[in-house]
Amino acid sequence: MPARPPRPTRVLVAGAGIAGLAAALDLAEAGLTVELLETAPQAGGRCRSFDDPVTGHRLDNGTHVLLGANPAALDFVRRVGGRFRELPAIYPAVALDGPGGEITSRHEIRLGSPVQLMRSLGLGAGDLLALAGLLLDGRVNGPLGTARPGLLSRKLGQAVLAPLVRAALNIDPAAADARLVARMLRRLALAGPRGFRLHLAEGGLDAALIAPAVARLRALGVCLYPTTPLDRLPPPDPDRMIVLALPPAAAHRLLPNITVPRTSSAILNIHYAPDQLPPGMPEALMVTGGMADWIFHRDGILSITTSAADALMDRPAEALAATGWAEIRTCLAMAGLPAAMPPVRVVKEKRATMRHDPGGEALRPGPVDRTRPRPDVVLAGDWTATGLPATIEGAVVSGRRAAAAVLRRR
Repeated sequence: MPARPPRPTRVLVAGAGIAGLAAALDLAEAGLTVELLETAPQAGGRCRSFDDPVTGHRLDNGTHVLLGANPAALDFVRRVGGRFRELPAIYPAVALDGPGGEITSRHEIRLGSPVQLMRSLGLGAGDLLALAGLLLDGRVNGPLGTARPGLLSRKLGQAVLAPLVRAALNIDPAAADARLVARMLRRLALAGPRGFRLHLAEGGLDAALIAPAVARLRALGVCLYPTTPLDRLPPPDPDRMIVLALPPAAAHRLLPNITVPRTSSAILNIHYAPDQLPPGMPEALMVTGGMADWIFHRDGILSITTSAADALMDRPAEALAATGWAEIRTCLAMAGLPAAMPPVRVVKEKRATMRHDPGGEALRPGPVDRTRPRPDVVLAGDWTATGLPATIEGAVVSGRRAAAAVLRRR
């Protein structure tokens, strides 16, 4: 009988984004010695906060939102003592006639029950039948616009499906992988009405999530080394496993034989700091037809988020900020915001997520592959094959799966 390989007691986690933090938490709680390396000066990866001299505020690079249907992410927040707050079950939505344009409709989305949701969006039986056809078709494949032609032009597609796909998959809905869309919708349906509820970070991403996570890991004895990139894999050591929680290109440089998604999608975030805002401002407002997808209000900052923003990346920041401010003033007309634009910070994330088209989905690797030359190396990251979009939820799931693969060696 062949001797069983020695059980590792140490783990090197490369990358202190959400996936790396989630992996390190499980491993440290299991009693392993964990070292956490991070290229940047701070943990968090794409979930980061920074002090902005232009607005005079501490800003998040983007407004990262959790849904009630994100159990892994919400559990991670709870385990590290983070602070995300569930928003009310009613939030406003506005349709514009184009970027910087005028309002064509205004309504409220009500998430109290499926019936309330249907009525608030003006959905009928035909819309539900079309949605059921997508959810129940286990063979759906290809781009959504090809797999389900006509679905996105229905009221359901315009009011629900397109905004959801843009927000969660960060891609033009017609180009999105239909199988991934169907899987996401099934998770939402199983979660019930609370699955659609928004959860926002209290006081910013760093204060609400990253700093508590780092504090929890340090309390467990994890050593975090910022500004310490992993330039090459160390030699195999029977007492140590390695978790690569890096972006796909960086992981591929260290493991050239793995397949990784090659293309990415951009996100645009613009943060405005008005002198003062009236009370009663909505914390989240959905926009369709304009440049913005969402308008958020937190701690005196008005922010817009635009997903699938590749076409906007080459536009001047000043022009983007002007269009965004025009949309904010139109959508929040009751606030009486001035025409003069306040201090503003434009954040362009050109490679915010992997591109969730069928080609990108086919290249997502699992955490472990026995054909790899380094069986001591496990992959993590929202771009790996989690069955989920590249979101905080996907990152946490990937980190936990990587940790489970390590623990199976014990």
